[in-house]
Amino acid sequence: MYRNEIRKLTRFMPMWIFLALCLVLNIIITFNSPGPEYFNEISLIAKAAGQKMNGDYAGRLDALPSSDIKADVEYIAEHIRPIYGTYDVESELTGYYTNIVSKSPKAVSMLEKKYAAVQGQVDHLAVIEADMDLYAGPVTDQSYKKLFYTLMKALSAETCIIGMLLSVYLVSYEKMAGTEQFFSSTRIGRKICICKIITALMSTIAVYVILNTVSLGIYFLHWDYSGIWDANISSQFHTVTDLTLTKPFITVADFSVKGYLMAAVALGFVLVATASLCASIIGILVKNNYVAGLLTLLIPALGLFVTTVMGDLKMWPAYLYSLLQPVCIWLAEPVWFTEGGFNAPCLWFEVKGLLLSLALFLIALYGSVQLYYRKDVA
Repeated sequence: MYRNEIRKLTRFMPMWIFLALCLVLNIIITFNSPGPEYFNEISLIAKAAGQKMNGDYAGRLDALPSSDIKADVEYIAEHIRPIYGTYDVESELTGYYTNIVSKSPKAVSMLEKKYAAVQGQVDHLAVIEADMDLYAGPVTDQSYKKLFYTLMKALSAETCIIGMLLSVYLVSYEKMAGTEQFFSSTRIGRKICICKIITALMSTIAVYVILNTVSLGIYFLHWDYSGIWDANISSQFHTVTDLTLTKPFITVADFSVKGYLMAAVALGFVLVATASLCASIIGILVKNNYVAGLLTLLIPALGLFVTTVMGDLKMWPAYLYSLLQPVCIWLAEPVWFTEGGFNAPCLWFEVKGLLLSLALFLIALYGSVQLYYRKDVA
């Protein structure tokens, strides 16, 4: 049974065409930027001298060949000062965000609770001297945006679209082929629905693995991260702009660049799984497969529209809670595992939101399958 469903997917040419286009787009993203020469040399310097810019760091730099970029690093090493030891979350972050939602006591309480916990993490980052890591120096923000704001978001979006396409295609296949009445004539025949859902989900995950492996493999051949992997991603050279506020990249747990990337890829599995399950539910409930395919795109767009309207109407508690829906979590992917700013109602918002969505979709999927078992086929 599963073999037949997999065979249907392998013969589904739109999937292969779209997958090829995605790979081409990701290659363009990798190479369509100023050359990585500066970044790669910073990486080599960090690999030779280490990431932590304290102690005898200047002495370790002296042993390296002279260059303009080395001179930049020497200047940084001479002038760098810790920032987290004196960083006051209350004045720097809490006040800024609560002022925006000041007319809503509930929203103010949510943000105050979140940032009260952030101060403890900032104090910890000060103890481990995360702010003294070189990371990629002056090009830290540029390199992070290239990888996480552009490529990683593209990978997630591409897989979600393919996953929804595959799910609707498989679940609706018997309707298109005119064989639905044949399979639905017995209870055992109707169990093919479960086979289709599982096949679509596993195929979506397989596509995610392929896209990430190939795209990131090419990316890291072009961008040398060998001296960057162990840098603390909360280095003071790494900043993020939220609304009008520029702030350090404060994570909710210790993450090296490698650890952060692995965590983002792992959570991406949950994100694409929710997309596949959502599309399967729609495919089961909607008779017309073209309408089902359209709804898989319109429903996330509608959710994003509702969030935007809530923000415009200053319905702040509803706005903050709506940020837990998958499409908003995808948009906030570059700030996953951080305090999140105005993209997050709570810490670990991306994990909580996706696990909640996954649970709700599984419940809805169970109900949809039970309904399919009982309904008459016209």
